Amino acid sequence: HYVGEYLFMMFAASTPLPPKVWKLMGNFGSRLFFYNTNARVKSEDELVQQVLGSTHKQKELVCRDITERFLQTLWFSYKDGIEWDRASDDESAVRIIARCALLLSRLRAPMNVWRDRSVEDGTEYSYNSPNIEMPNRINQLFYNIARGHAIAAGRTKINFDDLKPIIEIAFDSTASSRSMILRNLIECGGKMSTSEVERVLDQTKPTALKEMEILRLLKVCRISQDSYGGVGEPEKEIHLKEDLQWFLSDECKRIRGIPLPPKQEPLLGGDG
Repeated sequence: HYVGEYLFMMFAASTPLPPKVWKLMGNFGSRLFFYNTNARVKSEDELVQQVLGSTHKQKELVCRDITERFLQTLWFSYKDGIEWDRASDDESAVRIIARCALLLSRLRAPMNVWRDRSVEDGTEYSYNSPNIEMPNRINQLFYNIARGHAIAAGRTKINFDDLKPIIEIAFDSTASSRSMILRNLIECGGKMSTSEVERVLDQTKPTALKEMEILRLLKVCRISQDSYGGVGEPEKEIHLKEDLQWFLSDECKRIRGIPLPPKQEPLLGGDG
């Protein structure tokens, strides 16, 4: 019995998706966004209290009650709806949302890669051209998520406090291998060697080289040298593309809540 224009979305949880599911969704046009909770492993004492304390159903009812009261508070606060004043949004914050949309449009593009033939210094791969989507829809949905975050925080305009989930969603809304490499690439200052990619993925060198090549084709990274790490050769390296360097910046780290190293005070010369 609802009358009017309503936008319905699904909010759900899932175990990590296997690569074949990501490929299938990408080829049909992905409409899903992901946020990895990165839940920590509980200690022995916490696991003991988990089973000796409240039951799962009791905990669920508490969560349901808190969520319902929170939503009712929002609905009561905005009984007549919200007329969003886009002009009042922080333009610098909206610009960062656009950067995240541009990154994800490349990062989650479907790529069908297969081993073509082995050569003396490595393996050659064949691939289809990546079908990189236009960032318009991602940009609008990221903006909507940021607005929802602002409303939940009691505001009706976007600022930098609303950007952390947008950045993390941009990193997580792609195949796990790409997400893992990107996150570690940023932690490493924008450069990784083949052996580092192997270690991050816990995979063999051919798999690491294939994933590095995919990120190159998606214009997320560039490869510094055409090397396969053979005897006497330096290892192949990937570097974050120049137009994505903002994700290495102190500003991005502050938004994500990553501690910055203390600034070094210059040493004063002279006698005594």
